[in-house]
Amino acid sequence: MSAVIPPPHTTTGLLPPQQLTRTEDGEQLHALLWRAGAGWRMISSAVLGGGLGERAWVLNAQVSHGYRRTDPDRHLADLAAEARMEGPGVGLMTAADVRATRRDARPALKSPGARRRMHPRSEYA
Repeated sequence: MSAVIPPPHTTTGLLPPQQLTRTEDGEQLHALLWRAGAGWRMISSAVLGGGLGERAWVLNAQVSHGYRRTDPDRHLADLAAEARMEGPGVGLMTAADVRATRRDARPALKSPGARRRMHPRSEYA
């Protein structure tokens, strides 16, 4: 007898991120945290939680310009633990100020050709 495994959660909308702030080496840095919850299948090439599998959260952490740590996976795991995240998740790093994020309500396009047809003067033309 085989077990019945429920399908992973899916959604068409974007989860709103939580904005976090921390201080490292005297510099104020920011992060965005999406709390999806258990049972979400995600795909990522991130240094922490990369690959395909169930993940409960996504953390995009700002790091200083000239970041020199040699253990980014451990650093991201520590940041996630400080935010009280449990279970597997995805951890990303950027030197960009993540407070400048915005949500884009336009539908995702499947190919550069589709974008060219919609926006003939776009950078993809």
